[in-house]
Amino acid sequence: MGAATTSTDDASATTGNATTTADDATSSVDDANATTGDASGSIGDTDIMLIDACAILNDVNGSMDDANRTVDDAYCTLDYAHANLELSSCTQFVVWKEK
Repeated sequence: MGAATTSTDDASATTGNATTTADDATSSVDDANATTGDASGSIGDTDIMLIDACAILNDVNGSMDDANRTVDDAYCTLDYAHANLELSSCTQFVVWKEK
């Protein structure tokens, strides 16, 4: 009878080891999930950086638009000055011809 009891105890000990091994496997899965979570955090950080980069590019585009408006204003000023020169030349010609 004593031998049978020992065998049962050995079987129980083996079952305990199996449970420990299963717990270790669960722990490894939890570690993997934590690593995946870290990767997700990194992806989130990358998204934020991309959003910041887009905002900077939009600011640059806005500055370029402002620069284009300034150039357009300069062309208008030059056109106005050119028109005044032509008008001045015509006026001088008429005055000279009348003398």
